[in-house]
Amino acid sequence: MTLLQASHVILLGCSNGRAKTAQALANLDALVKLLTNQYGAKVTIRPSIWLDEERSAHCSAQLRADYLAQALADSEVDWIMDLTGGDLANQTLAALPQKFFQQLNRQKPVHYMGYSDNSVILNACLAHDMILPVNFFPLALVLDSASRANFEAFLQNKPENDLEAFGGNIRCFLKLAGTSFWPQDIVGRRLYLEASSGSLERIQSMLVQLSQLITLDDLSEICLGQFNELDDKGQRPILVDYLSSMTETSITENSYLGHRFPLAPYRYVSPHSACKSSFPNHGQIQYLPM
Repeated sequence: MTLLQASHVILLGCSNGRAKTAQALANLDALVKLLTNQYGAKVTIRPSIWLDEERSAHCSAQLRADYLAQALADSEVDWIMDLTGGDLANQTLAALPQKFFQQLNRQKPVHYMGYSDNSVILNACLAHDMILPVNFFPLALVLDSASRANFEAFLQNKPENDLEAFGGNIRCFLKLAGTSFWPQDIVGRRLYLEASSGSLERIQSMLVQLSQLITLDDLSEICLGQFNELDDKGQRPILVDYLSSMTETSITENSYLGHRFPLAPYRYVSPHSACKSSFPNHGQIQYLPM
């Protein structure tokens, strides 16, 4: 199944580096073999995915930004898959050259795929209409068979019924508040929200902050993915009721968006994107009760 035949895939990290354990190395090896042997891609690995063992520190923000900028500027690169998560993605974004996205000269679409803390990067990439952000954890391809099947279905689907989308992990998305990457044109768009951790009170406070930054009623849809801590405590209905009291916008739920397997890819689309038909839609998204 050569779904990525002749594609050049860069594996890198914009957030916290991963510890180079035997299991982490085995997972990376399995991912590279899947991408090359089964999907037909060429793969390049950047060291920003790892902790620097000598210094017991993460790869510097500047180096992480340099690897990302090089990949985005390289017309031979088709996919950038970010294997990291945590807290440091906004450092990477801040280390990019000023007006990087506005000055990026790219004629060929490139996909940037990440999740969690990389919601920062996903939303920033909407500043350039040749960058196609996809919310998905790449290592899920080798860690969970159902997630892999969802990714393969995503690659084969044709785009239908686009809703321009943005958002992601609510804590990380809110890091963009006050920056030039905070979305301005939200009317008629879909907002994705999920959280791995966070008490009910913390998530409610984040929703209030969000409502002070954008007019929730201007959205066409708010899609709630996994809220793991609340789901484990049976508090999801309270969250949904609370959000419903804040807006008339349609609220949907999707169990494939978040941190726990199985996952599915979700794309972000800018209202001004020239590439809406350039990559597949997970499309007729089925909103599943949690």
